[in-house]
Amino acid sequence: MTYTAGIAIILVFAVFAGRLSGANRLILPFVIFLSFCYAFVWLQTDEVQAGMVHFLTAAAAWVAGAYAASCVGRDGKSGKQFLYWVLATVLVQLVISVLQFAGLPLFPTNAATSELVGSRVNGSFSHPTALGKVLLLFLMVCLPFTRSIDRPARVAAWAVVAMSFPMLVLSGGRANFFSAVVMILLWTLLLPRGRAVASKVAIPLAMATIAFASAGVWAARFEEDPEGSTRQHFNEVAMALIPANPVAGTGPNTYITTAGPTDALTAQGWPVHNSALLASVEIGILGAVLLFLPLLIVFLLAWRQRRDDTKTGDFARAYVSALPGIALVALTGWGMMGDILCLWLFFAAFCYQQQLRVGNRGRPLATATTEPRAVTS
Repeated sequence: MTYTAGIAIILVFAVFAGRLSGANRLILPFVIFLSFCYAFVWLQTDEVQAGMVHFLTAAAAWVAGAYAASCVGRDGKSGKQFLYWVLATVLVQLVISVLQFAGLPLFPTNAATSELVGSRVNGSFSHPTALGKVLLLFLMVCLPFTRSIDRPARVAAWAVVAMSFPMLVLSGGRANFFSAVVMILLWTLLLPRGRAVASKVAIPLAMATIAFASAGVWAARFEEDPEGSTRQHFNEVAMALIPANPVAGTGPNTYITTAGPTDALTAQGWPVHNSALLASVEIGILGAVLLFLPLLIVFLLAWRQRRDDTKTGDFARAYVSALPGIALVALTGWGMMGDILCLWLFFAAFCYQQQLRVGNRGRPLATATTEPRAVTS
């Protein structure tokens, strides 16, 4: 509900401002597909209706993210305000996580989850790995601001990075932690030649130090769950379901009721731990392609612009650095298809809009329309 309210408010501003982006065309085929299947293919049960609300909210998040990017420039007041919002959110989560680690029963998970995760912190979210996924997305969108010409913005961006890693360790999500490390290292490697030479040495050393200091945590996690629990079993269950409805799937939010009667573990409420397979079962292969295709298009644009020594290039490098790790997280868990999907599409559209050029100037659309001209060298 928090995400839905925030997205709705941003969309109202976008409509009244008359600044809906052309980037929205990327998500439109997915919305059309959902509408068609809901009207003519899927049974209109309560669970399908709830799933439709979820996916349409995620599509609205894409629109909201593109509009938000048009209001935020990397350098200037709007960039600082955006970063301060992210920083405040991360700080709140850090305080909650520290108190949870100290033993205070804040935002406790349900009984089944609590038995599985033990003492791992979850912030204000329903699961420790959800906290890690949100932090991954925050890292992606904050990295370009570490090269802002505005010193307070740079400090705020690095503060987000610094405060995120203790929570990534304490939440115990292996894929989340290693994806964050890979993201930071790739970002450093992709920095333009001759720039931030000290950072190219200091940042890898910092990542190595963090990994070494937390090695005991990860060793314990691998010892208690060496093979990723029952992921392979869930994958086999999901793969068996796809051939029956390969194009349109069984309907959004129907995985448990579809697979539950044939699998005891699924009947307990456990979906397949793979976001691509989960989407393929519920909305079909075509629906999954239409959902994930915009994310790949953003990556292709970012790959072409990754060498640009501009603000556009910074957002391109951040997205290129983040997508491999985020893909790993999505392919080893179902959480990216849950509440996190809205935030994922929001920040993906944010990065995409920031990469759009104006004429031949090689500057992001948002910077060209909302921020003063700034020297990036």
